[in-house]
Amino acid sequence: TQTQTQTQTQPQPQPQPQPQPQPQPQTQPQPQTQTQTQTQTQTQTQPQPQPQPQPQPQPQTQTQPQTQTLASGAALETDAPAVAAGRFSPGDPQVMLRARLDQRDTNDASATPGTNGVRSAQTAELRWQISAPGQNALHLVASVERASDAAAVATLNELSLDRPLWGGFATLGKKVMSWDVGYAFRPLDVVQQEDRRALYAPTQSGVPMLAWEAFEAERALSLVWSNPGHGRAAQPRGDGALALRLYRRQGARDEYAVLRLSQRNGVEGGASFAQVVSDALELHGSALWQQRHDNWMGPDAIDALALSDPNRWQRVDGGGKVMSGMTWTTEGKFSLLAEAWLDRSAYSEQDWLRWRTRNAQLQARAPVGLRAANLGWNAGALQTSSLRQQNVLVRAAQNIGDVDAAFDVLWMPQDGGRITSAALSWKGAPWQLDASVRVYGGAAHSIARALPQRSAAVLSLQRAF
Repeated sequence: TQTQTQTQTQPQPQPQPQPQPQPQPQTQPQPQTQTQTQTQTQTQTQPQPQPQPQPQPQPQTQTQPQTQTLASGAALETDAPAVAAGRFSPGDPQVMLRARLDQRDTNDASATPGTNGVRSAQTAELRWQISAPGQNALHLVASVERASDAAAVATLNELSLDRPLWGGFATLGKKVMSWDVGYAFRPLDVVQQEDRRALYAPTQSGVPMLAWEAFEAERALSLVWSNPGHGRAAQPRGDGALALRLYRRQGARDEYAVLRLSQRNGVEGGASFAQVVSDALELHGSALWQQRHDNWMGPDAIDALALSDPNRWQRVDGGGKVMSGMTWTTEGKFSLLAEAWLDRSAYSEQDWLRWRTRNAQLQARAPVGLRAANLGWNAGALQTSSLRQQNVLVRAAQNIGDVDAAFDVLWMPQDGGRITSAALSWKGAPWQLDASVRVYGGAAHSIARALPQRSAAVLSLQRAF
């Protein structure tokens, strides 16, 4: 299990007036084993997903969902096709420097306890878009991170070429493309497969792709070939796949339909919506059907001792994910979000019973040398997008000037597990300060109480140039 802690530091954007929608290209697209359950624990301080009456897309230079503002003044995130006009404007390189401290508190009751202590990290990030004749554009995001317990690592997060083609825009390269309307859980995010429950998330890394997107005022179409030339990869996110997304705006409602074909999961299809009921209330929902899916499973023999990692991807026929949610905001910039979801790709009761039984067998019988290794490999089951199939999240957030505060609770009714998070963010350009803390609790027998860490905290400072 990873022991690295992470948090997204994106604050809620300030409300602002928005122009009428213009048809333009959008730069949006088992997980790489990042989860809300890892010791790589994470929370987000970004805005909740919600469109506004007659939502108006804004120019943006990234591939993440754009922000829209309700009449009440609350800025909320929506996945309406992004306006990409800004991507084709020349710009100076943007550099961001971050310093981060991570505090981890080990869970002695866990079969695989983590490590205590403080970890520091420094990150430098470069963003640059270069325009060329004929509306061609090159988009670059690169970062370097050096941690106190690891050597420096350089990452090419995004590098893509965009150009007009057949009445739309074509993209070739590595790009972030996040889909769907949920805040904590996104069934239709079949390309990026982003971890939405990160306590600290580094700059996202895109997916290699060949894509074509076309936009009208009320409609859009995206066709994506992700990881071209690949079939079934070591991780689901690296699989070669074809994905199609259709978007339509019907008054105050955004509607989406998604279809994906891959060797691992076969056919996947679903739909989602975001409906503005009033200036204060928004409703959203999403559902995905899967022909099959894979789970990361241990050996067939519960008491078997292994000399190398015995876990493997195991095919499970059928599957599906359903999410529903609402957001309520006030003119005072207070917002309340509630989401509930069912994830049939998560482990069943029988799977968790088998996992616990194997842990008990290893602790009781395995030689000391093999015990630690086998328990560590068995902890790979905790690296999943949802710990339990049934989940409920409630989140409250308040904006006061340059300060954003948020508090949320994720409850798993099947076993009474609970994950509580709090975040505080201050942004005074060019500086940004973020602090987050997460505690794992609930019923004594819950999976949340079996995680390697009992709590985690992150403090980060960022300077933009």
